[in-house]
Amino acid sequence: MISAGADKLLKVWDVAAALAANPIGQSNRAVPSLKATAATSAHDKDINAVAVAPNDSLLCTTSQDRTAKVMQLGYNTHMYCPTHSAACSHLCV
Repeated sequence: MISAGADKLLKVWDVAAALAANPIGQSNRAVPSLKATAATSAHDKDINAVAVAPNDSLLCTTSQDRTAKVMQLGYNTHMYCPTHSAACSHLCV
């Protein structure tokens, strides 16, 4: 799972490990505790939207800093960074 927000960070969360520790269907199942496996500063201002390509290879973000960024998952490198005249609030992959 990937999250992004006002802290300007992108975080990758290990959902598989949490579910393995607390399998769905157990009668005494506790709320799983998620741990971030990676975090990176992606923008200079709040991140408004995030999307992952259907093949899980690319991650796209938009921000109040008027940029949209395309990153290759697993490498944390920005491949493209188009600039807009106003804050970006939506995207579609």
